[in-house]
Amino acid sequence: MTQLTAGEVANAAASAMIPQLDAAIKAASDITRPMLDALRAQLIGNTEAIIAASNAMLDDEDALHDQRNASALELTQLKAEHDELRIQCSRLIAARREDEAKVRKIESAHSQMAHQRDAYKRDAEEGRRIKAELDKAKARLKRLEESGQKREAEHNELKMKLQRTESMLVRATKAVVYAKDSVNNTQHRMMIEGLLVEKVIEVKGVHYYLYRRPCVVAETFRPTDDTVVSRDHMYAYRVETSAGYHWDAIPTQDGTIGTVKHRTMPKEVRQYLADKYSESALFDTGKVTLKNMELTQDMDSLAIALAELDAIDHSLTPLKIKDSLKQTRARKVQQIGRKAA
Repeated sequence: MTQLTAGEVANAAASAMIPQLDAAIKAASDITRPMLDALRAQLIGNTEAIIAASNAMLDDEDALHDQRNASALELTQLKAEHDELRIQCSRLIAARREDEAKVRKIESAHSQMAHQRDAYKRDAEEGRRIKAELDKAKARLKRLEESGQKREAEHNELKMKLQRTESMLVRATKAVVYAKDSVNNTQHRMMIEGLLVEKVIEVKGVHYYLYRRPCVVAETFRPTDDTVVSRDHMYAYRVETSAGYHWDAIPTQDGTIGTVKHRTMPKEVRQYLADKYSESALFDTGKVTLKNMELTQDMDSLAIALAELDAIDHSLTPLKIKDSLKQTRARKVQQIGRKAA
C-alpha cells in the first residue's frame, strides 16, 4: 500500500472540511459568519503551509536519496579502485620477489666470477712460470715434426701389413661365422634328433641300451634328496632296457651315479657308466655313433672351418713396432699430460 505524504493528507482533510465550512457559513448568522470565514481562510493557509512543508521535505528526501546513490556509486568506484590497487600491490610484491631472486642470482654470479677471476689470475701466474717449459716444448714439437717425416715411410709399410692382416681377418671372420652356424645347426639337430645307442650291454637276458645326451647336468637335473649332482659334466647317460623301462643315470659331485627313479643297475652297466664319467666331463662326439650322416657332415664342416682358422693363424705376421717409435709415442703422451696439467 502506497504511503501518503503529509501534504496529501492535509489537502484531503482541507478538501473535506472546506465544503462543510462553506455550508456552515451560509447557515451562520452575521455575527458568526466572519469568524467562520476567518477559520476557513486560516484552514486554507495552514493546508497550503503543510503542503509547502511536505513538498520541501520531499525535495530534501529526494536530495538525500540522490546523495545516497551518489555515495553508493562513489563507494563502488572506490571498491573497484581498491581491488585494482590490491591487484597492483600483489603484482608489485611478486615483481619485488622476482627482483630479489634476480639480485641473489646476480650476487651468486658475481661471487662465481670473482672466484673465476682469482683462478684466472693464478693460472696466469702459473702460465708465466711455465713459459720457459713451453718454449722447450715448442722446440721439442718441432723436432718431433721433423722426426715424423722420417717415420712416414715406416708408417706406410705398417699400413700395407695392416691391410694384409685385415684381409686375413675378413677370411677369419667369415670362417668364424661359418663355424658358429655349423655349431648351432649341429647342436639343434643333436637336440632334436638325439643320438643312436652308444653301448648295448646284455645282463641275464635283458638288454641295456646306453645313450649319451648333451646337457648341463647341474642345470638340467634337480635332486630331491641331499645328493649333489655334478657341476662339471656336460652330458648324461639315458639307460633304456628291453624290458620296457628306462631311467637317467646322473653323475654326482662325489663321483657316484644317481638315478632319477632309483632303479637298480647291474654292476656291468654301473661300471661302464662310472668309467665314462670319470674319463671326461665333456660331451665327446668322437665316441658316439651319430644318428645319421647329416650330423657327421656337420662335424666335417666344423673341422674344415677350424682348419681354415688354423691356416689363417699360421699365416698372420705379428706387427713389430720399433722401440724408437714407441719412445716417440710415449713422449707425445707425456707432453699431452703436461699440457692438460
